[in-house]
Amino acid sequence: MPIPVPTRVPLWTVSFYFLAGLAAIVLANSHDVLGTTLPGPFALSGWLASSALGLYLVLSSRVRTTEAEASARARELARASEAALDTMMSSLPDALIIADERGRVRKFNPRAASLFGYSPDEAKDEPVDGLLAEPYARQLRERWKIFVADGSGDLVSSRREVLGRRKDGAVIPMELSVAQLERDGERHFVVVLHDISARKRALARLDVAEKVLECTMEGVMVTDRRGTMLWVNQGFCRISGYARDEVLGQKAAMLKSGLQGPDFYTAMWTRIREQGEWQGEIWNRRKDGEAFPEWLTIKAITDPSGQVTRYVGVFSDISKHKRAEETIRTLTYYDAVTRLPNRYLLMDRLDQALERAPRSGRRLALVMVGLNRFKQINETLGHQTGDQVLRSVADRLGASLRGHDTVARLRGDTFCCLLTDLAQDHDAHLVISRLLESFAASFEIGDHELFVTAKVGISVYPVDGTDPESLVQKAETAMNRSKELADNSFQFYTPEMHANSVERLRLETELRKALSRDEFVVYYQPKIETSSGRVVGAEALVRWRHAELGMISPADFIPIAEETGLIVPIGNWVLNHVCEQIRAWRDAGQPVVQVAVNLSAHQFRQPDLVERVEEALQIHGIDPDFLELELTESAVMHNAESAITTLMELHGHGVRLAVDDFGTGYSSLSYLKKFPLDKLKIDRSFVMDIDTNPASAEIVGAIIAMGHSLNLEIVAEGVENDAQLEVLKGLKCDEIQGFYYSRPIPADTFSGILRLGRMDGHATAAE
Repeated sequence: MPIPVPTRVPLWTVSFYFLAGLAAIVLANSHDVLGTTLPGPFALSGWLASSALGLYLVLSSRVRTTEAEASARARELARASEAALDTMMSSLPDALIIADERGRVRKFNPRAASLFGYSPDEAKDEPVDGLLAEPYARQLRERWKIFVADGSGDLVSSRREVLGRRKDGAVIPMELSVAQLERDGERHFVVVLHDISARKRALARLDVAEKVLECTMEGVMVTDRRGTMLWVNQGFCRISGYARDEVLGQKAAMLKSGLQGPDFYTAMWTRIREQGEWQGEIWNRRKDGEAFPEWLTIKAITDPSGQVTRYVGVFSDISKHKRAEETIRTLTYYDAVTRLPNRYLLMDRLDQALERAPRSGRRLALVMVGLNRFKQINETLGHQTGDQVLRSVADRLGASLRGHDTVARLRGDTFCCLLTDLAQDHDAHLVISRLLESFAASFEIGDHELFVTAKVGISVYPVDGTDPESLVQKAETAMNRSKELADNSFQFYTPEMHANSVERLRLETELRKALSRDEFVVYYQPKIETSSGRVVGAEALVRWRHAELGMISPADFIPIAEETGLIVPIGNWVLNHVCEQIRAWRDAGQPVVQVAVNLSAHQFRQPDLVERVEEALQIHGIDPDFLELELTESAVMHNAESAITTLMELHGHGVRLAVDDFGTGYSSLSYLKKFPLDKLKIDRSFVMDIDTNPASAEIVGAIIAMGHSLNLEIVAEGVENDAQLEVLKGLKCDEIQGFYYSRPIPADTFSGILRLGRMDGHATAAE
């Protein structure tokens, strides 16, 4: 057993043993100290033993001191190493995780925490593969097990792309690499995850850009700074006639036609060097030797230091444009479809006619002709059929006029006839009569027989104006006013039309401000169960309370809203307001009934309609069964297949659906049975004489029977007297709505009716 040695030996102890050995030597050489002489070897051995012991104590003390100092330095180095590791992990731009052999997280750097959404404490002791989406998590587990078992596999030998999964479930494209680490005598692994989202987005953008360049009709080439072609698109090959392999690595100068001299190219490259780009017309030569004009744009691409690295050239073949220039000049004053004079030539001829009219003492008239429902022909049969209709109309209009009159096409479906040299108003009437008669016969367009009608407005010189702009404007005003009359009718301009147009423009302007001014209110008209008189629902109707004009009738502002598209934001406001009101009734403890909101055709065709309805229901927290959406037949049948999809989505959210004004549109029973409807509303035009006209009663009875066979509830609108009510009761109509019970009323008044729960009908005057 070794002798324990103190870690630090005092100097006096070492001195004692050294002196003891020296005394032994002295005694060994003395003859009379003990009466005998000590043997010399004994003395020397004592001295050596004591000296060796002293030396051993000194060396042991030194070793112990050195070991203590080394241990302290090792601990300091370990702390410094750990601090350096923590600093390195904190400063890395990538997610860095240290895991043990079992694949459990030991360290989690800040970038990993921000990237995955886990705090270091949450991640600790969790499996590393939990940070990956499937199947990458499973693949990592399998590679990890294989490598830990026998060191085989490709766990630490490659870098691979994976999908990381954040704490919130979002996935991130990443690059994963794993390295082995010996730490404190144990095997650990360093897992580095690099976010490659930006790179993926950049590659996607580059891929899209290349595909776009490949699809463009223009030729595109990229050269280096010396003009060597590095990349060309298919447009380049199509225009030049060269295959891609034939030009890559060649100088762009191979395309020169020789038709431009050195001065041209000197000026071009001077401009590029000074301004970084040039564009202009240039002649190049195709592979077959044909010279052709092109419009070329060259742009210099520079690196961050400003040095040019690439040139990009984009060009288009303008040979066809060159050949068409002369044709374009001739078409400047003529319509391309009908070959009639266009607006510019008409105005020129009108100017000349107005100059001659005072000298001749004759009148002239402008006859504006607008085709009805021409847009429907284009949408249904296509633009080619529409163009043929326009040409046929142009021929008939031309045949209806006198030889010195002019017919022109102003735009789309609008024509204008200039009637000159009129001695009296009767002359204009004769021409207009012939013009309208030309629309009486059908138009044979291919396999289609089409009937086209027109609206006609007339302005007369000098009564309605003495300048071209005034006469054209007033003729259009009269044409627009003729929309209110029967088809193939005409209107002469009157000053009252101008006043109406001004009023309409004012209403449109005020209507655009009405939402921001909070001028709209919603009224509610009760729906009554026919058999019991109970209040089972209501229809929400928007009203406009203007600060200066007072209450404005829906008949005045709804058509303007439809034409301008303002009906969409107004309809969205009504939808949210109704949901808010239903919530208020419910929170107040009142009985809540189903409320119907009208959807316009414009609103129904909005791509985000379903999302808006769902959002309104969620924001106000109401049961979708309390909301009913009413659509007209024309809105639903406009695009029946698309309408089915939209209606199915709305029905899937629990919203009730009804077809309003049923019987006035173009319903197809084959489609009607496919729609997920809940109600049919019979139009008031059938109800108003149901008690006096047997035909109306038969129609209403048929609609009710058909609706019931399809499991639909039937609502009759416009009920105003006892006789109508009795007929509808006999026909088993489910619900009644009309002035017989109540006109539309404010929400506060309707709240009182909700509390009562029923109503007694009585005839009231129309609103």
